[in-house]
Amino acid sequence: MASAIYDGSQWPLFRVRLPREGMSEEEFHHYLDTVDALFLRKECFVLVIDARVAPVHTPKERQEVAERIRLSYEHYPRGMAAMAILLETSLQRGIFTAITWLSQRTFPVRAFGNQAKAESWLREALGKGAPTSAPAPASGSKESHPKGP
Repeated sequence: MASAIYDGSQWPLFRVRLPREGMSEEEFHHYLDTVDALFLRKECFVLVIDARVAPVHTPKERQEVAERIRLSYEHYPRGMAAMAILLETSLQRGIFTAITWLSQRTFPVRAFGNQAKAESWLREALGKGAPTSAPAPASGSKESHPKGP
């Protein structure tokens, strides 16, 4: 099993790279908790999730991801300005569509195959969201974890 890698070095752009191997239930919940903690900052941010080499989420995991996104956005509607996901396969794109449908999201979400294009789109979306003056969080390793308010 492997952990996701988190990078907040260019906050308010936050990156998550999902591992090639499947995550344990504990690692999967840590991933969800990490994304939840971004909302707890009560600052406008954008999120890019690189799932290009990740295995497909199980139906239960898809439901959990959708529910977490929905609840976080419901409690902090000005938190996430936009989310991009990096995908490679049509199966991944189909699952992404299911998750966005289940989450009933009200923020812009878009799939990309290219990270530079995804991040350019996110920065543009951030410019349309609430301004942020947050200091950059700890970056880089799978051990970094955003801090709450």
